[in-house]
Amino acid sequence: MDLLERAVAGKPESSEAHNHHGCALLSRARMTEAEDAFRKSADLNPNYAEAYFNLGALLQVTGHEEKAAKALGHAVRLAPEQVTWRPKLAEALKDIGQLDRADALLINTVSDGGDLFDAYFLRASVQELLGRGTLARRHLHRCIIAAPERAEPHNNAALI
Repeated sequence: MDLLERAVAGKPESSEAHNHHGCALLSRARMTEAEDAFRKSADLNPNYAEAYFNLGALLQVTGHEEKAAKALGHAVRLAPEQVTWRPKLAEALKDIGQLDRADALLINTVSDGGDLFDAYFLRASVQELLGRGTLARRHLHRCIIAAPERAEPHNNAALI
C-alpha cells in the first residue's frame, strides 16, 4: 500500500485525500481507479471544484466528452476564479459541438487574464470550425506574438 492509499485509509472521509490519490493513480495510467477516486472526492464534498476539474480532465482523455464537459462546467462554476481551467472546459465544449459557448468562454478567459496562448490557440480552432478562417488566422497570429517559439500556430496558420 503506497503512502496515498494509507492516507485515504486513515482518513476515508477526506475529499482532498481521495482527490490526491486520484491524481497519483492517473499519473500511473490507472484510469478506472483514478476516476473512482475523483468521484469519491466529489461525493464527499460536492463543493470541491478541483475534484470535478480532475474528473472532467480524465473523462476528456478517455473519450467521454459529454461527461467531461459536465464535470468541467461544474468545476468552473464552483471556482470561477480559476481562469486557467476555462480552456479545458472550452475544449470539451468544442468536442461536443458547442462551438459558440466555447468561443464565448474563451473571450471571457482572455478578458479575465487567462493564458493568452492557450485561449487564442483554441479560439483559432473554434473559429476555423465555425467557418471563420480570417478570424482563425488572426488568433493564430496572436499566438505567435504571445509565444513565438511555439511551432503549433505557425503550422496551423499554414493550413488555414
